[in-house]
Order: sequence, then structure tokens, then C-alpha cells
Amino acid sequence: MKSTIRKTQFWPEGAFTMNTRYYRIFIVLLLLFGIAACGGGGGGGGTTPAAPAPAVTALGVATGAPSSATIGASGGSVAAPDGSITLTIPAGALATDTTITIQPLTSTALGGIGAGYRLMPEAQAFSQPVHMTFTYTDADLINTAAEALGVAFQTSDGHWQWNGDPIVDVAAKTVTVDITHFSDWSLVKGFQIRPPTATVQVGQSVALKVAYCFTPQTIDGMDMGDIAPLGYECAGSTQDLAPLLPVAPVSDWSVNSVAGGNSTVGTVSGSKTSATYHAPAVKPSSNPVAVSARVDAGKKGKVLVVSNITITDKIAYIGNVNFDVTTYDGTSVYMHVVGSANVTWNQYDDLGDVKHYYASPGTATADFYKPNCDPVHATFPIVQGTAPNTTAKLTVYTSTNGGFPNSYSFNLGGSNTTLVPISCGTPRETTLLPIYVLAKLVVGPIGSCTVQNYTDETKLSGSESCTVDPSFTINNASWDFTAQ
Repeated sequence: MKSTIRKTQFWPEGAFTMNTRYYRIFIVLLLLFGIAACGGGGGGGGTTPAAPAPAVTALGVATGAPSSATIGASGGSVAAPDGSITLTIPAGALATDTTITIQPLTSTALGGIGAGYRLMPEAQAFSQPVHMTFTYTDADLINTAAEALGVAFQTSDGHWQWNGDPIVDVAAKTVTVDITHFSDWSLVKGFQIRPPTATVQVGQSVALKVAYCFTPQTIDGMDMGDIAPLGYECAGSTQDLAPLLPVAPVSDWSVNSVAGGNSTVGTVSGSKTSATYHAPAVKPSSNPVAVSARVDAGKKGKVLVVSNITITDKIAYIGNVNFDVTTYDGTSVYMHVVGSANVTWNQYDDLGDVKHYYASPGTATADFYKPNCDPVHATFPIVQGTAPNTTAKLTVYTSTNGGFPNSYSFNLGGSNTTLVPISCGTPRETTLLPIYVLAKLVVGPIGSCTVQNYTDETKLSGSESCTVDPSFTINNASWDFTAQ
């Protein structure tokens, strides 16, 4: 059970008399909120946007065996078996022999790196601060920087609070802080760039964000000294912490160290904490590219954060569809159609769990058999449309899709404007037959038709016989699409 003696107030005791950093933060936020509440000119009073709430997380769950050592008045140390955390207790910090324990936990920290750790006994008092040192690796710096690292503890009400001013040793790859109480602790990122990595097709875009796990060190140009206390959701976040940050301390958006990028590696345009990367028209020889920004980290200066983005060529499927369908006029057969279409599907978006493709403009051919009419062989268009409102569309659901994992559906669209001469009746008279058969040639969840499953996303092939609706039956359709 967690101790209830921890300090959980937002502003530590003595903040307004002994710690000018917290006083400055309070004044700046008070002024900012007051200005926002007064509103702009011309339209009357405005309203203050809701400030984001510091996040609350669950307690970590114990994992692995704890590490313990008995330490007395002469001091000593205890470390996790993998050396990821070490407690150094100076001489005189303890009056009597005390068993000090480090229990590894699942981490629930905001911006947490690696495991969390519960230090025990929680209610232990120390006459002098204890030195806590975390180690980190280069992999831990993906989407952040060493200068952005710090240490946080979980309060009794579930918040995470930044602890003091960490000492970061980039040569030894350690982060050290002085602590005066035991709790649940974690190495954390003060800020990070999201996403840390991404894949985008040539000519497409990726939205980027610098997300703060803890309040920035600079607010509206004022240096706060070090990062202020409580933590916010920042994994996958797109929040600005607005209105806490009317002027975000992020600048110098670049691609491969080129300010703003260029046509070879792609371009980036940003405003405050947000930016958009636009991939070049041709996949660059240097791939992935590094899209970066500099974050004003107060007294630590401007810190570089990097997102690595891989550019790929546009994905296309090429193949064909063969079809044998019957259309009905009420209960009577209106027409029997046997034909084929060569199709190229070009991708126009990738939403992670679903990808969409449109058909390049093309044609289908078919033989039309209408009762009491001469057979007709005709060529007619596959209508592309404009993405995302394309008429002919292929949808591929990935393994992470919750509704149709590892499956796909498509339709070939169609056109009611193509008219084909046909001779019917006795005696024969020529009329114009509107071609609409592709409008209902659907492979997917409609009528008795279903989505199709795949085992290899690069090859979509299958066959189907189903009823789309009372006026249209697919006697047989088969297809074979291969990714290029």
C-alpha cells in the first residue's frame, strides 16, 4: 500500500517564500489565463480555453525480484541487478541500520523510459538527500535528447512529478537526482517528438508534434529554471498544453539539417510545436530522412529532437478481374454478362489499420446476352473518380484492423453514361443499351457477398459467387492482384 505522507500539492511547501521558480511559473500562468479570459478585440469578451489536466496513471505492478541491502550510519549503496538504477546513501543520512529495497515495476510514468522502481521503506526519513542514478542507452533517446531526460515520482493521487534539477552525464549515460523520500520512481522524457519514426509515400505528408510530458522550462520567453512539477499525457499526444504555452519554445524545423528541407529530401513547415513534413516526388538516396526541431530547454539551451521518416514509392496492385453476372428486372432475367477487366490499383492513403487504393482509368470488355436480342461485345470504362471519393476502390485491412483483420474488399465502379447499340425484338430494332454492370460488381460486405481474406498482403486473389441485391447476382467472379 502506498504511503499517504507524500507531498501531493501542485506547489511544494514554501514555494512562494523560498523557491522563486514556482513563484515565476504561478505569475506567468496567472497572467496568461487572465489575458485569455479578457478575449480579443472586436467581438466582445472571450472565454479561457480549458487547460489540460495533469495525467493520473495506475500503480505499477511488481516485476522480478527486489534488490536489498542493509545500510547504516556510515552510508552505502544498493542497485538493481542490471545496474539501471543505483541508490547512494551518504554517511549520516541514516541513524540506524535500515534495509533499503529496490522493487522493479511495470512503468506507468508519463514519458517513462524502461521499468519503474518502488523504493522501500516508503516512510523512511533521511537526514541528508539520497543520490539516485539512472542509466540510459542510445536507444532510449529515440525521439528525445539526453538534455530532456529527468526523474519523476508518482504521488499518492496518481500524478507524476518531476524531481528537481537532474544532472545528466552524456559521457557516462547517467541521470542523477537528489531525493528526500521513497516512492515509485522512473527515468522520464521531459519532451519528445511524435511520431519518433514514420513511413510515407513519395508526394505524401506526415504531421509532426513536439509533445511535452512535463511543463516546459521556458514559458512565453521566461526561463523557469528547470521543468515544472506535474506530468501530462505525451505518448502519441498532439496536445500543445494550451493555453499553458501561448508561445511554444520550438524552432528550426529542418530535414537532414537543411532548414525547411528541399525538393530532394522533402520539406518541412512548422509553427510552434507543430509541423508537416512533405515527402519529395522521388524517393531520396538518403533514406530515411531526419526531420528535426530545436526545443528551448531553458538553461540547457536549445535541444535537437529528431523523427526518422522513411520514404517509399507509391504502392500499386496490378491484375485482372473476370466476371459472370446476371441482372434481373423483377423476377425475370434482364441480362447475362460475361467479361473481364485489367486493373491497376494506386494507393492514396495509409491509415495504419486500413489502406485505400483507386483504380487507374481503364477499360473493361464484356459480352452482353439480353433475352430476344443479338449478343453484343462492348468495351466500357472503369471510372476512377477523385480520391477519396473514387468510384472504383480497393480497401485493404491490415492485421491490426478490429473489424476485418487481414482482409480486403473492392468494387470496380461503373458508368451509366456509356451507351452501346443493341438489336432486339421481332423485327429487330436497334436501341442504346446503358452499361451499368460494373456499378454493382462488388467484392465485400454487401448482400450475401463478403470481404476476402489474405495470407500475404502482396498478393490478393480469390473468387466469389453471391447475390448483391435482388436485381444483381454474381454467378462467378475471380481476380488476381499482385503488389508492385
